[in-house]
Amino acid sequence: MQDPRGEGVDHALLGRIALEQGEYSKAAHLYQISLKIARTIGNRRGEGVNLRQLGKIAERRQTSKRAEVFYRAGLAIAREVENALDIADASLALGCLLSAQRIDPIEGCQLLLTAESIYARMQVPGLNEARDAIARWGCE
Repeated sequence: MQDPRGEGVDHALLGRIALEQGEYSKAAHLYQISLKIARTIGNRRGEGVNLRQLGKIAERRQTSKRAEVFYRAGLAIAREVENALDIADASLALGCLLSAQRIDPIEGCQLLLTAESIYARMQVPGLNEARDAIARWGCE
């Protein structure tokens, strides 16, 4: 029998595959299982990542308000556990949503600039995506 953390990771990986294939219901189900496991074992980082992925599914289903709730929850946890890459990823996702949907373009731009700064400092992928979003939404 596999340990719960590994089982949660497995469900998240399967969720990612389903999401990439456009199988949103299946992806959401798998991420919900992974989220439940993360909460059960106290894996706050895993909880935040799963919430962000559920936000991505909600956004692709064009349920912006639900996506915003998931993204904000994921960002709050990333800040709580002080994981810079997760903060950047969550800031990018929420910033794009807020800017693209004109929910709150000012906050969206602030989040995009935060993401860009973290990606640049860490020299990790995501920097170009953040810069493209900043240019697209006129955040410069």
